[in-house]
Amino acid sequence: GGALTNRAFQPLPTEAERIARFDMLAPTWDVQVFPEEDKHGIWELRQRLLAHVPPNARALETAAGTGRNIPLYPPGSHVILTDASEGMITECEATLRDFLETAAKEERTGTLPEFEVKHVDAQHLPYSRGSFDCVVDTFGLCSVTNPRTTLDEMFRVLKPGGTLLLLEHGQSDYTPVSWWQRITASQHLHDWGCFYNRPMKFLVEDSKFIVEELDRKHAGTTVLVRATRPAAVEDLFAEAPPKKRWWFW
Repeated sequence: GGALTNRAFQPLPTEAERIARFDMLAPTWDVQVFPEEDKHGIWELRQRLLAHVPPNARALETAAGTGRNIPLYPPGSHVILTDASEGMITECEATLRDFLETAAKEERTGTLPEFEVKHVDAQHLPYSRGSFDCVVDTFGLCSVTNPRTTLDEMFRVLKPGGTLLLLEHGQSDYTPVSWWQRITASQHLHDWGCFYNRPMKFLVEDSKFIVEELDRKHAGTTVLVRATRPAAVEDLFAEAPPKKRWWFW
C-alpha cells in the first residue's frame, strides 16, 4: 500500500525513463511475462491476430519486444521487427537466431518468412508512405507517449487497403476493474513502462482506419483489432496517371 501511495505522487516517468526501464527488464522479460500471458490465453490471441497477416505480405511490426510473434508470421512474408528499446532489440535478435537455428535443424528454412530487426521508434517511422501491406503491434500502443501520433504513422506507411493488426491493453468498461486500473496506473507505469488503462477502443475508432473487427477480453482490458487503411484523396492523386488535356483556342 505504501509503495503505491508513494508512486501515485511521483512525477510520471519520461519517455526516456520508460525506455530505460524496458532496457533493464528486457533480459528477463519473457520469464516474467510468459506465466501471466499463458494464464490469460494471450498466446492464443496472438495466433488469432497474426492469422490475418496477408500472404506474401511486406509487414512491419512495431514494439516487437523480445520477438514473441516471430513464429506466427506466414511463409513468404517479409517482416521488419522494430522496437524503441535497444535492450528489447538485443533480445529480439536472440529470439530470431534461436528460431532460425531450430528451423534449420528441422529443415524448414525454405518455408520461412524473411526477417529484419531494426531499432526504430514507432512514433517516428523512417519509412515512406505506403511501404507496407500490414502493420502489427502487440502491447505497444500502451507504451508510447503519443498513441495518436503512432496510429497516424502506421496509417502513413500502410498501402491503401493495407491491414492494421493490434493486440493492446486498454481501459475496462467494467466499473470496478476500471477503478482498480485507475488507482494502480501510476505504479504499473513505473514498474512496466505501460499506460495500461488508455481508452484503446476510442483511440482506434477515432483514428483514420476502418475498423473491421474489434474484440475485447478480460473485462475489456485486452483489445484485439483488425482494421484497414482506406484510400485517401491524396492517394488517388498520387497513383492516378496525369490526364491528357487538349486545349482549343
